Amino acid sequence: MEDLIKYRKRFNQPIVFNGLQDGVISPTDIDFVFEVDNKFLLIGECKVEGKDLTIGQKLVLQRLVDNWTAAGKLAIAYYVTHNFHPDDDVVLSECNVHSVYTSGQWQRKNIKFRDSLMKLAKHWDIGKLKNLK
Repeated sequence: MEDLIKYRKRFNQPIVFNGLQDGVISPTDIDFVFEVDNKFLLIGECKVEGKDLTIGQKLVLQRLVDNWTAAGKLAIAYYVTHNFHPDDDVVLSECNVHSVYTSGQWQRKNIKFRDSLMKLAKHWDIGKLKNLK
């Protein structure tokens, strides 16, 4: 499989948010986003097993999904977990879906991310995601 990371050395270089905080307000990163045809938004965070989303991360995911949905589009947020060794790549397709946010609520799940993505692609008829490799 082709490595989608073009500049691995730069990929491993952290982006720090020093000097960009005021109380509880600070930037956040989002681990993954699929935006397809300006119709579908799949967005998520990936954490090591046992670590929860922060309140800020949860709010960002919820608000993005809620606003996208309010615009008449389909959106879902994923919270996925993994237990890969710190020296290994985290392979998102093999991570476990802990929960998803849609229709205004978080729901617990127990499925591999790739399997969840394939089910959603079929359910929402997202042709561009049906044959991911």
